[in-house]
Amino acid sequence: MKYVLYILRFFYRIRFWLILLPVLAACYMIWKTRDIARYYEVRTTVYTGVVSGYDIEQASVREADWNTKNSTIVNMMDILKSEATLRRVSMRLYARCLMNGDSMKNNTYINADTYRWLMDRTPKYVLDLIVKGDEDKTVENFFDNMKPDNRDHLYGLFMWEASRYFGYKDLEQIRVDRIASSDMLKLSYQNSDPGITYNTVLILVKEFFDQYQALRFGETNDAIAYFRRELAEAGTKLKAAEDELTSYNVEKRVINYTDETKEVASINKEFEIQYQDVLMNYAKADAAVSQLEGRIDMNINNMRSNSAFMEKLKLISELQTQITNIDAFGQKNEANLEKLATLKKALKAEERSVSELTKTINENKYSKEGIVSDRFVQDWLAQTLELSKAKAQKEVMEKWRRELNEKYTYYAPIGSTIKSKEREIDFTERTYLSLLEGLNSAILRLRQLQMTTNTLKVTDEPSYPISPLPHKRKMMVLLAFVCTAIFVVAYFLFLELVDRTLRDRIRAERITGRKVLGVMPRNSRRYRPFNQQAKEIAMHCLAKALVPYFGREKPVVINILSTEEGDGKHFVAQYLRDYWQKSGLKVGLLSYREEFNCRSESYLLANNLTDYCQAGDAMIVLVVHQPLTEESVPSPLLESANLNLMIARSDRTWTTIDQEVFEKVGEQSGETPLFLVLNQTAWDVTEDFTGLLPPYSRFRRWLYRLSQLGLTARDTKKNESGV
Repeated sequence: MKYVLYILRFFYRIRFWLILLPVLAACYMIWKTRDIARYYEVRTTVYTGVVSGYDIEQASVREADWNTKNSTIVNMMDILKSEATLRRVSMRLYARCLMNGDSMKNNTYINADTYRWLMDRTPKYVLDLIVKGDEDKTVENFFDNMKPDNRDHLYGLFMWEASRYFGYKDLEQIRVDRIASSDMLKLSYQNSDPGITYNTVLILVKEFFDQYQALRFGETNDAIAYFRRELAEAGTKLKAAEDELTSYNVEKRVINYTDETKEVASINKEFEIQYQDVLMNYAKADAAVSQLEGRIDMNINNMRSNSAFMEKLKLISELQTQITNIDAFGQKNEANLEKLATLKKALKAEERSVSELTKTINENKYSKEGIVSDRFVQDWLAQTLELSKAKAQKEVMEKWRRELNEKYTYYAPIGSTIKSKEREIDFTERTYLSLLEGLNSAILRLRQLQMTTNTLKVTDEPSYPISPLPHKRKMMVLLAFVCTAIFVVAYFLFLELVDRTLRDRIRAERITGRKVLGVMPRNSRRYRPFNQQAKEIAMHCLAKALVPYFGREKPVVINILSTEEGDGKHFVAQYLRDYWQKSGLKVGLLSYREEFNCRSESYLLANNLTDYCQAGDAMIVLVVHQPLTEESVPSPLLESANLNLMIARSDRTWTTIDQEVFEKVGEQSGETPLFLVLNQTAWDVTEDFTGLLPPYSRFRRWLYRLSQLGLTARDTKKNESGV
């Protein structure tokens, strides 16, 4: 309850500041915003087609790859708000306003007063860059003559903060919002010139389309150009490698290296088998001939000495060699088969001729062992012919072995070289195909970008604004009023928390830590006729609060204390004495100024009042002691008293020394009560102890009832005397 009243009184005390300062702040804001600009707003909506557009890469409606789609939308919004885009908007807007403005009347490009302001600040060399009727050429001239120097007008126009309408600070106020999670982007812009606002949005949309196409197509066209260059280079390398392989095959007379080497290996395998058979037949025939020659030496020598016989054997050997070449390694075509049959027939004939010649030559019928030699000679002849055949086959086989070895020697390096060249061709071909696939993907991406870019459309065309937006002047005035009121409350609340002026009961008890027993009001200018009556009422309440602490012993001793001179000890003591004397009580008032010496031995060593001063027959003795910051009061005097009262002014700062002295007195008092009495208090503080003070008008009774939170209480009529 008391804290609620404390808060209400806090606001009541600062009521004038709380009303006056906010009202002054509001009036200042009203004066300051008397020429506030009226703003116009232009809005448009752009359809991007990113989310729901057709995708040529999938040949269907795109699947919900939300991360990619959201990233694309964010990129578009960043392009719209990028510095490069806004710079181009600034230059084109500047050129359009200079080319189409009129200093005498407003138009849909720029107002007349804005145009005059703009022309006053545009140097002549900028005006010379304007090409009448060609906005694009004018903008191109602006960019060609722009220099990155703060003294350059065209460069600074976009960077200077004072560049109304054309500066970056103004253009970045353009709002770009995505409508929910759709394909739509909402653009809105506010400015004080309706024509400039309208044309800013128009130019921004166009520049956004151009910038977006340049960025998207630029990177894709670069990729396509790169793949085409690399593809041409890879194709040249592939053609050169293939031509080199062809030339090598022609040079080495290789048609199909794999089949040819397989054929050579197959021939070598058959050759080895036949060669082994030939060697076995040769060894067998040679052994048989040697054995038979040992038995028929004379006949053999006669035959060998016969030239006709030897010629026959030589012819048979040649025929056998030819037959072996055709039979073993010749192709099995019709011509070779006919030739082979002819040779075999000639061989048979020569063999018969040799056999008959052998019979003619043979003169001895028996060998040296006594065996008929004709049979042995025939056997020898047969074995000799077989040996000749085997020898001829052996010579042919050895010749072919040499040729096969030469083929292996020839084909071995060719194989490794061809494999190396084929690997190079394969790598180049795979590189070529990979580049071709990348080129196809880039071209497909280009088509996709063309479709995506073509979907960028303005669904809600910007409209030229006619009516300005409601200005925020009222809100600014209200905000100034509220902020000032908050500042006033915060400032006084800060003072309330840190201020060490005792002022009222709650603050005094919080600061000193002791209970406030009573108060004495200050003189009021407003209620001057009632000052004395108010003090008597306050003294009545204080005296009434002191009575419960009187003991049975007489006299009742009340020590009146203060920390400093001028706190009102004598003033309070005199009022208490007068009040009790009017009641018929004998009251004594002893002061350190006249009745006793606070530095005397009797005072300093006294145990009670009678040791240093005589009270006579007084029933109540009020002892006014010296200021405690100058002289101390002996502890026995404080302990032997019935009550100790510390008088303090409510409008004086309670210092750290005051608090230390007060706490020390509390320790010295022991069990004797020590209370605080506030002097020179405000009337509302006094009324916490006395109730409503005079005058008792209806308004004051109503105000007092509200201060006590008697919101639904009924007022009790009082007469003029207050009874």
